[in-house]
Amino acid sequence: MSPLISAVIPTRNRPDLVYRAVRSALSQTYLDLEVVVIVDGPDPATVAILEALHEPRLQIVALPENVGGCEARNIGVRSARGSWIAFLDDDDEWEPTKTEKQIALTKGERDNRLVVTCRVKVRFRDLEYVIPAPLPKENEPISEYLFGRPTNALLTSSYLCSKEVLLDIPWGKGLSGIQDMDWILRVLTGKGVRLKVVNEPLTIYWKHGSSSVSKALDWRAMFQWGQANRALLSPRAYSYFLARICVNLAIQQRAGFSDLLKLYREFFTTARPTGRSIMLLVGYTVVPSRSRRFIYYSVSKALRFFKIS
Repeated sequence: MSPLISAVIPTRNRPDLVYRAVRSALSQTYLDLEVVVIVDGPDPATVAILEALHEPRLQIVALPENVGGCEARNIGVRSARGSWIAFLDDDDEWEPTKTEKQIALTKGERDNRLVVTCRVKVRFRDLEYVIPAPLPKENEPISEYLFGRPTNALLTSSYLCSKEVLLDIPWGKGLSGIQDMDWILRVLTGKGVRLKVVNEPLTIYWKHGSSSVSKALDWRAMFQWGQANRALLSPRAYSYFLARICVNLAIQQRAGFSDLLKLYREFFTTARPTGRSIMLLVGYTVVPSRSRRFIYYSVSKALRFFKIS
């Protein structure tokens, strides 16, 4: 019989990390589950360490060439036997009850057009904190939630989604950096797919350093993505996106004055700036990166006190 849940894990050249991720998936208290690992290109070390598990619930799909994380997930979905897909990045882990508590939220629903997520434990060196802080509010535009504050993240390794939805709305190819945001926005915007959240941290996200994002993303590519996907973003969300993502990266990557002027013009003429997004724009432009966190949270508290959104 086919399992109800398939855990899909894309990986490439990180055998020790994916081994840890696979063990956390196989250790779930919900037993009606298989694990599908997509080895994204030639990687004999990863195949060998996984085959050594001799686990009947483990399916290894070794690709002859690298296709990227998004397409590797799509291949995993098509290879999965379960009617529900749970994604796990190869450097993350699940708490043992993650899939059990998430699948429980699907019971009694009128249909399976659902995405179920959960809170996430972020671990960085000797620090640990939980995100997202506030959960999405009912009828709150998902784009405003995701881009409004840096802690409002719905991470890939927290997703449980029906296979039917994933075949209908696959992961976008060729993206780097915001793959999870791109997919969740397309799924939850005008597609009749509903979001449910387990109010517990059931996923462990290992943060590898504050500079990793700026190295992985190019501000021009992000700006092009935002312009091409304006239909997914409310005007307010677009102002947050331009400030938090585009201007932030452009400053880090030493963009020229004309490039910054283009971003500022888009911010003030196309988006709908708020007090917070203007604060972010100014902060990313003039404040050194090491000072931003303290200033951002201090001013955010002041804005909440005076009820400025």
